[in-house]
Amino acid sequence: MQPYAHIKKTSVLTWFIVLTNVLCAQTNNDRDGDSLIACLNKARVDSLRVDVLNKLFLHYEYSDVQKSKKYLQQAMALADQSGYTNGKAEAYTNLGYSLEDAGNNREALKNYYHALKLYQKSGNRKGQANCYNNIGFSYASFHDNAKAIKYMRLSLKMKKALKDHAGVASAYNNLGLVYAQLGNYPEALKN
Repeated sequence: MQPYAHIKKTSVLTWFIVLTNVLCAQTNNDRDGDSLIACLNKARVDSLRVDVLNKLFLHYEYSDVQKSKKYLQQAMALADQSGYTNGKAEAYTNLGYSLEDAGNNREALKNYYHALKLYQKSGNRKGQANCYNNIGFSYASFHDNAKAIKYMRLSLKMKKALKDHAGVASAYNNLGLVYAQLGNYPEALKN
């Protein structure tokens, strides 16, 4: 055996994984279902497959509910099987979106909390910030404005810390909507 043969094999595998990730990331940007499916078929890493399955759910969420549910179920199963915590958290978030779309906001809220716990476990602060926003939005739909404001402020604080400017703007907008729902228009305009 050559002295560095294992390094060459590892390097080839590493480059293959990196190249697949780059190609799929570029493909995912166009949000085309066929391109995402092609990426899914090329992906050899479970975490990448879960990420693509979650994107396929989002792609088909409104145009083909059956297809979107199939991809979401596959994402959940594979994330669970592979131990990919962030992918599983994203799948629970997507399940929350699906339940909201069906008008089942209470079940959606449960899934957002489950996703939040998973993001906390993995240390994914951006995922946590998005969950806080989703939880706040759910409470706003129940007219529990105190909890809505509490969670939206948590989201805002975390998004500021992450320097997520688009997320900060979204959090301010959502807070403004809750204050408008309360009839507190000066605070709504401030946000």
